[in-house]
Amino acid sequence: LFTIRFVENQASNNQKKNTEFLRFSLLQVIQDIVKKYSESEVFLFSSYVVCILTGNLKELDEMKDILTKDIIASTLKLMNEKVVIGVSEYYLDIFKTSKAYRETLTALDYTKPEEEEYVVFIGDVENTSSKTEFLEEVDERSLLLAIKTNDIEFVKNTLDNFFDDKYYNEHNRFTVLRTIISTIYMNCIRALRETVGEVDDKFNYRYQQIFDAVQYDERTVIKKELISFCEDTMQVILQNRAQTKNSLILDSMEYLKENFSDPDLTLQSISSYLNVSSSYFSTIFKKETGKSFIDTLTEMKMKKAKELVLMTNDKMFEIAFECGYDDQHYFSYSFKKYFGVSPTKMRKDNIAELTQL
Repeated sequence: LFTIRFVENQASNNQKKNTEFLRFSLLQVIQDIVKKYSESEVFLFSSYVVCILTGNLKELDEMKDILTKDIIASTLKLMNEKVVIGVSEYYLDIFKTSKAYRETLTALDYTKPEEEEYVVFIGDVENTSSKTEFLEEVDERSLLLAIKTNDIEFVKNTLDNFFDDKYYNEHNRFTVLRTIISTIYMNCIRALRETVGEVDDKFNYRYQQIFDAVQYDERTVIKKELISFCEDTMQVILQNRAQTKNSLILDSMEYLKENFSDPDLTLQSISSYLNVSSSYFSTIFKKETGKSFIDTLTEMKMKKAKELVLMTNDKMFEIAFECGYDDQHYFSYSFKKYFGVSPTKMRKDNIAELTQL
């Protein structure tokens, strides 16, 4: 995995340039370069361009030097910008991607552009195999789930572990802080994308602010900001979930009104139409409406049946069909169970009342 960023001391030269435009331009340049060498995923991550290379280890090893030199030369030629590159170890397990990314951040700390050291391979500067890996034992799946399910206590406990002093004994403190911030950010953004679908730019902006604050090494402040970042993420997810539930109920009620007379209408069929599981729909429907799906469907059928019994001269088998019953006898049974009187008797009693008026 490669992580590339602009040389920091160029900031004064870039003040008049559009930062976002520069980043997207860098992304495009690197995408064009990398595809010549290997299958890869190249994307923007905050102020970085991250490149995940895949392929035969021997081939990757042979071309890594050529690739990094090409990136440096091309960005200088095409953009008049200098970049530095951090390169991780090789990993066969895709779930080691987070570890590889952390290694690239550490490698970037070793770059010295003023001495023309633009590329650092983590294996050249640190013995990663013998070193206790920072955050390696963290269960990011559980962290992601906690963010999705509004479990703020789990998030706080996780951050307590992240900020344990033991990590600062073997690691550069700035690298540790950047890693913590990036880990929280990645999981928050993933949670938003998997639940909401879109990520507001304010989250990227806030992440950049927190990330930039690393230079002050204020762990207490950064921890507080990260908790706030997670809480805001959870709030957006909760709001979206509430809107989704509301939309689900509105859509289901509209569908019921238009299709309650369909004898094939079931909990399974409407759930399939709404593209949710029947168990989830059943639970949400009752929670939001106070009634079960079956009770609501029966109520709609019976209201229509009563209207037809009292306001028309339709025969009972015709009314049964119009209300979604294939069997007239079962319709009469259901009608009497709901109203306490058979449809035939209700019609007769109604006629008698009208006659007396």
